[in-house]
Amino acid sequence: MGRRPLAKPAATDGCGVAVNAAFEPGFEGAPVPRPWMRGPRDLRIDLLRGLAMAIVVVDHLPVPSHFAALTVERIGVVTGAELFVALSGLAVGMAHRHRIARAGWLASTSALIRRALMLYVVVVAVALLAALWATVPGFHGQVLTTWSDESGRSFQVVEARPWASPEALAGVLRMESSPWQFNIIGLYVVLLLLAPLALRALAAGRAGWLLAGSLALHMWAVTIGVRLSDAAFETPFPLLVWQFPFVCGLVGGFRHVELTAFAGTSAGRALRWFCVICAAVFAAYAWNNPWPVAPYRHVHPVLRLHIVPEAWFNAIYAGFFRERTWFGPGRLLNTAVLLVAALDLLRLQWLALVRGLGWWALPVGQKTLVVFVAHLALLPLVDALAPYLPARMLAFTALHAAVLLVLWGVARMTLRLSGRRPGPPAAKPVNRLDRASSLPPPRSPAGP
Repeated sequence: MGRRPLAKPAATDGCGVAVNAAFEPGFEGAPVPRPWMRGPRDLRIDLLRGLAMAIVVVDHLPVPSHFAALTVERIGVVTGAELFVALSGLAVGMAHRHRIARAGWLASTSALIRRALMLYVVVVAVALLAALWATVPGFHGQVLTTWSDESGRSFQVVEARPWASPEALAGVLRMESSPWQFNIIGLYVVLLLLAPLALRALAAGRAGWLLAGSLALHMWAVTIGVRLSDAAFETPFPLLVWQFPFVCGLVGGFRHVELTAFAGTSAGRALRWFCVICAAVFAAYAWNNPWPVAPYRHVHPVLRLHIVPEAWFNAIYAGFFRERTWFGPGRLLNTAVLLVAALDLLRLQWLALVRGLGWWALPVGQKTLVVFVAHLALLPLVDALAPYLPARMLAFTALHAAVLLVLWGVARMTLRLSGRRPGPPAAKPVNRLDRASSLPPPRSPAGP
């Protein structure tokens, strides 16, 4: 009698690699449940997108709060924007590997173009609605149509009454006029239109060439300060600079099956240890930020370290991390190691973390566009309420918490209307040793 197989062979994804959405190989090929998977969707990415949205919302609100202790470059020298762009690439790569395998590259391209066109319509509509809001006296619409620097100077970012001038309306259609809190969506429009070309290269097995070309464009743009257009997103997010973290995420998502297998090897475990250590070092460095300017000044002095001298901190920041627009190598490395460490932590402690954070982060992470638009509508309201609150951080923190709860409610309502189940999935712990566990494998894990 032949030896009985340990597990039923999995179907392939069209790239020659076995895919099973609910399981991954453990010792001797035995399947180990992955409770964070819902079909081809990785809920860990949704949860991280929700947490990145919390950082973005807190940083956009026009009053400070104690949430700054967690959001203002406190988990490393990264902001919500870096995390969002990389996670978006990761999500697109994972989803469209399955789509290409199931329906072909043309179907994937059609879906991406439709999504890009939908985002473009939203960008134009938001700019027009912001301009309309600004015409209503007493409704604090200027919080959406102007941007103020640290010195207090204000700049108009949305044309006043663009419908009254063909030239101004054309600027809106070219995405040159947009609330500064929303202009990153214009970047996504272009990235999604370019994504089919990258996916074509990935499907042909040219990931290395794709990364090399993307890195070359990134370095060239950073070196000479290239902006390709007058679109509003090009000022804070130059396309040729910010396409690289998106492409890195795209490659990681498309090759996630191979990367998961590599993570279980000795070299993979060493790399994951490296990511965790680097993420901790970068976070410790960020906690030494001595700057007294906004938004850093809102961090309580007790939560500031004084290990790295100010001169050293400034020199490292300027030479390695750089400011966000031009995306220094330190930011890129920090974003990468932080995401690897966060995904690994979620894999190891999924049940505990999804119960603690998933109730808020999962619905928000699954409806980020709706939440992003909704937070724009709340910004004028917060700006109007702020003068009537006690000028204390505790009151402003309560206001921030209220905004986050409202956005959570919007996300849950949208999910229910779309027929999807909001919140974390039901999952039972699995008492099985996982070969791919990290740092080192726990004795009694709850499954990866």
